[in-house]
Amino acid sequence: SLENALAERHEARALGERLGRQVTELKTTITNLNDSEKDVVARLTRETSEEINNLKTFINRTGLKAERILAKIKKGGQKIGQGGPFVELRPDSEPGEYLKASISNLDNRVVRLQSLKDLVAIMPLAAPMDYFSISSHFGKRKDPINRRWAMHYGLDLVGAKGTRVYVTAPGTVVKAGIKGKFGKFIEVDHGKGFKTRYGHLHKILVKRGQKVDYREKIGLLGNTGRSTGPHLHYEIVHNGKPRNPWRFIKAGRYVYKK
Repeated sequence: SLENALAERHEARALGERLGRQVTELKTTITNLNDSEKDVVARLTRETSEEINNLKTFINRTGLKAERILAKIKKGGQKIGQGGPFVELRPDSEPGEYLKASISNLDNRVVRLQSLKDLVAIMPLAAPMDYFSISSHFGKRKDPINRRWAMHYGLDLVGAKGTRVYVTAPGTVVKAGIKGKFGKFIEVDHGKGFKTRYGHLHKILVKRGQKVDYREKIGLLGNTGRSTGPHLHYEIVHNGKPRNPWRFIKAGRYVYKK
């Protein structure tokens, strides 16, 4: 019985040592996997943050403030959701908690990045004509007819009569017809507060309620309404406020070049 007990004790000790080594190896493997995952999450977080900053810088080039726009955007009747418990990211945190918090942080950044991409996708960033010269910029100017000082809320683009006019972002036509001194006129709603307007057209090629894609031909340049010659009066409005179209066109050239 004593010999049997000693043999079992030696066997138990040997088994305990083997199990101890296996536990140590498993801990090392788990730590290595955790470190590897943390490195991947950290890299993705850095790349996402860089892209967010690039898009915000680009949007700011148009004269708008990206943060203010995001704060006003509603999704499903509510503001873009973010939140969750705060877990401080510390090196001495439990590996699982640290990784969980890191992934949550990455997820929030990905949501923010997608919101910025969705915003840029509907912004009017292209020029409405392929070839043009500018006869009048946005802002204060002397009226071309009565020579009195006035505000000009658009951009006058000169070209040959009949030149193709393109919509500068996807959207829905909300107005298409005669509008007072604008002559033949088109207004397109792009969503998120953005609208574009096209005046003095020779011909309108779309109708109210029609969905239009980016760079779809919507009209021909003309000289209708209060106009001194063939040109396109082009406006951009955001949340009811006129914006300088030239800043959008320049920003668009920058982003498409990149």
